[in-house]
Amino acid sequence: MISNISQKNLSTLIAIIIAIFTTGYLRIHWIPFLPEPDGGLYTFFSQYFYTTLSNGESIAPGYPVALYSLITSWVFSLEINQYMALRWIDLCLAIIASILFFKIIEKESGSILFTTITVATVLLVMNNYSFILYGFRNSIWAAYIPLFLALFISQKTNSQNQYLFYLIGGFATFGVLLREPFLFFYAVGGIAILLTYGWKIFSKYLIGSAILGFTILFILIMLRGGGSPLIIIESYIEFSDAMKDLTDELLVSNFLKNSLIAIKAYWFGIILSFISAIYILKLYFKDKKLVNTNRFYFWVALALVPIIEPIIKLGFDYHFINCILGLAGISAMGWKYINLNESKIVKKYVMVGIISLCIFGIFPNISKTLNINVYHKENAISNAFNQLWNNSYNEIENIRLSNYLIAADMIKHLSNKDSTLAIAGFAEVIFPLTGLLPPSFKLMDLRMLYQSINWDEDKLVNILMEEKPTIIFPTTQMLPGIKNLTRAIARTNLYERVAIVSYSPNVYYKSISGDIYRLKDFK
Repeated sequence: MISNISQKNLSTLIAIIIAIFTTGYLRIHWIPFLPEPDGGLYTFFSQYFYTTLSNGESIAPGYPVALYSLITSWVFSLEINQYMALRWIDLCLAIIASILFFKIIEKESGSILFTTITVATVLLVMNNYSFILYGFRNSIWAAYIPLFLALFISQKTNSQNQYLFYLIGGFATFGVLLREPFLFFYAVGGIAILLTYGWKIFSKYLIGSAILGFTILFILIMLRGGGSPLIIIESYIEFSDAMKDLTDELLVSNFLKNSLIAIKAYWFGIILSFISAIYILKLYFKDKKLVNTNRFYFWVALALVPIIEPIIKLGFDYHFINCILGLAGISAMGWKYINLNESKIVKKYVMVGIISLCIFGIFPNISKTLNINVYHKENAISNAFNQLWNNSYNEIENIRLSNYLIAADMIKHLSNKDSTLAIAGFAEVIFPLTGLLPPSFKLMDLRMLYQSINWDEDKLVNILMEEKPTIIFPTTQMLPGIKNLTRAIARTNLYERVAIVSYSPNVYYKSISGDIYRLKDFK
C-alpha cells in the first residue's frame, strides 16, 4: 500500500515538473511579446463582456458563445495590463492540462519512464511558439482540461460505476462549450462509450451532457436578455459566414502548407505511433484477445478526426496539434503491449529506440524556439505595453516594434475615453489596446459586416451614418472579398483621414497597415 502511494506521488511530482519545465518555461517567455490577432479577438470579447455586463446591459445578438472570454472577462475589473494577464491565465491552465495529459498517457502505457519521455517531447512540440502564438491564442488549452478530466475518469471507471458517466458527459460538454470545434472529441468519446458499455451507460453520458449544456445555455440566453436558444445558434452562423467567400484554392493551399509545418514539427511522433499501430495490429491478427480493439479505435479516431477542422475552414498549423493527442495514445498503447508480450532484451532495445527518436526529433523544435528574438526583447515589449496602457509615450521606440501598437498609439492620441472605434481586417486586438469599443457588435469588423449585407455599398454607407463610430481603421489585412470599403467611408461625408499606419517589413505583423479616419466634427 505504501509502495503504491509513493509511486503515485512520484508520478504526480514528475508530471508537475515536466509541465512546468516544458509548457510553463516555453510560454513564460511569450507573455510579454507583441500582440497578435487570435489572442486579440479573445481579449476583445473579454473586454466587451465585462464592459457590457458591468453597465447592466445585455450582450448583443451576433456574438458567439465565447465562453472562455466570458469566464476570464473579470480581468478587466483590475487595474493591470489585461492583455498580459490573460496570457498568464492561459499559461496556468496549460500547465494543468499538461499534468492531466501526463496522467492519461501513464494510465494507457502503464509506464512512468515511457510517459516521461514521450509526454515531455509532445509538450515541447505542442508549446512551440508557432502553435501557441505567445499564449491566449484561443481556448484550446482551457478546453483540454475538462476533456482530459473526462478521459482520465473514463480510464479509471467501468460499468460498475455508472454514475461517473454523468460526470464524464458533463466534462466533455464543458470542453465543447469552451471550444466548439472540439465537438469531434465529444463525438468520439460518446461512440467509444456506446460500443464499450452499451445504450444504458451511453444514455447517462448524454444526460450528463444535457444537464450541464442546458444550464450554461440558459445562463448565456439570460445574459443576452432572454429569448430563444436560436439566438446562440444564429450567432455561430453569422460568425462563420465571415469565411464563406474563401476560394477552394486558398483552403487547399493553406491546408497543405500548414499540415506540412505540423508534420515537420512532430514527424518522430508520427513514426512512433505508426510503428505502434503496426505492432498492435500484428498482435490482433495473432490473437484478438490480446488487443482492446475499442480502445485502439478510440485513439486512432482521436488522431484522425481533428483533421476535419482544418479541412472545412481556413486551417492553420496549430489546428493540427489536436491530432497529437491521439497519436500519443496509440504510442502509449503500443508500449503497453510490448511490455506485456516481449522479452526484457526486446523491451530494452525498443526503449532505447524510443528515447533516441524523441531526442533526435525534438532538438530542432527546441533550437528554433530558443533562438527566437523575443527572448532578447521581452523587457522592451513589456515597456511598450506599459507605455501604451498608461499613456506614457516617452519611449516611443518600443511601440514601434509592432504595427498593432503603432496603430493603437495613434488612435489613442486621436480619440478620447468616450470615443468609439470600428475596425476591418481581423485586427480586434486594437480594441483592448486602446480601451475603446465599437458602437455596436456589427462594427467589430467592417469586412464581416460588409459581407453579411452581400457587399451592398449603399447599406454600408447608411450603417456608418447611423452608428457614427468616432474612429474607423480599415486595415489592409483582408481576406478575399473586400470591396470598396474606403469608398463607402468617403461617401458618408462624415470622415477625414487623420493618420496613416504604414507598411513596414521591420515590425511584427507588418501587414496591419492602412489609413485612420475620424469624424470631421470631433472635438
